Amino acid sequence: MTGALPKVFAGVLAVALLASVSRAANGLWSNADGLQVWQQVVRGPWFWLEIGGLAAAFLLMANAGLRIRQGAQLAAALLAVGAAAIGRYEFVIGGQLVPMFKGSWVQGLVQYTPSGTEWMLALMAVSLVFVVYALGERLLDLSATPDTA
Repeated sequence: MTGALPKVFAGVLAVALLASVSRAANGLWSNADGLQVWQQVVRGPWFWLEIGGLAAAFLLMANAGLRIRQGAQLAAALLAVGAAAIGRYEFVIGGQLVPMFKGSWVQGLVQYTPSGTEWMLALMAVSLVFVVYALGERLLDLSATPDTA
């Protein structure tokens, strides 16, 4: 990435970091039913890995000297993708921890861990994305340069 794209990526990372922090703040200080799960989410290490990954990726892309290096760009992209995956995991699992049809008057949360079938479905979805991308690359010849004769 050269030119303005790393700056745009830094801006998108800043917005994602702000959204993650504001989502957590809203969950921690709201009194709506079911949002007590945020107290447990913020205590766990995954939340801090998500925030740290987004912050590190943002700092890599905000530094003018680093943003032009391909290694820093790759590291920032991997950190951002990892942080996004952790954020989606917390979002889904956090919704499963609140007892159904019960709100903040119920003490405690339900213990939930994804089953093997759920993990395999997630793996299948990621694999399907790679297969469709590979088929598109092969059949649509997306890497070819146009003829300028």
